[in-house]
Amino acid sequence: MTEEVKELRCTLAETIAENERLKEGRKKLSELVVRLLIANISLMDETFPEWRYFAREEIEKLKELCK
Repeated sequence: MTEEVKELRCTLAETIAENERLKEGRKKLSELVVRLLIANISLMDETFPEWRYFAREEIEKLKELCK
């Protein structure tokens, strides 16, 4: 029984560590996506200022997906 408990504790510790690594990876990816969106929005504002009017419906759909 003691060996099983040790194995379970090790497995739990590994799972927690992997979860933390995944959280960090997700945080980095989210940051990159936000930076990309900001760059794209800035570019669209410069090249086609009226784009927001035409994209309003799509932006609303994206907001719903992010909830």
